Amino acid sequence: MENASKALLIAGAILIVILLIGVGMMVFRGANDSITGAMDTMNSQEITAFNSQFSSYEGQIKGTSVKDLLQKVIASNAGNTYNRTVKVSFSGVKDSKNTAVTLSGKSDGNSISTAASKLVSTHTYTVSFKYDTGTNDGCINEVTVTQ
Repeated sequence: MENASKALLIAGAILIVILLIGVGMMVFRGANDSITGAMDTMNSQEITAFNSQFSSYEGQIKGTSVKDLLQKVIASNAGNTYNRTVKVSFSGVKDSKNTAVTLSGKSDGNSISTAASKLVSTHTYTVSFKYDTGTNDGCINEVTVTQ
């Protein structure tokens, strides 16, 4: 009889341990889902923060503002804080001597800076953005400047 009561106590203890492990796994899964959801939200906020540094320049703006935008692109690409680069393209842009300024999908600071120095500060340019549809979905990945 004494062995039977010990066997029942051991069986009861095993059932309680199994129950505790099951509850622990449920809590872990719930917490993991919450963390994953929070990380997706942070990614969305990160994209908004990245785009906001450029988006105010969209539309028709003066050459001085285009130069400011291009300096921000250079700084962003150099810092590469968000592991994203922005390319710059010019279309139909001419300098003060009416010579075409060409730049096609470049992201290096020297090329962008050289092209920006040829912009006429008093001219009006149209700035538009292209957005990434790949790994950085929704991020600005190219600035196009037209005259």
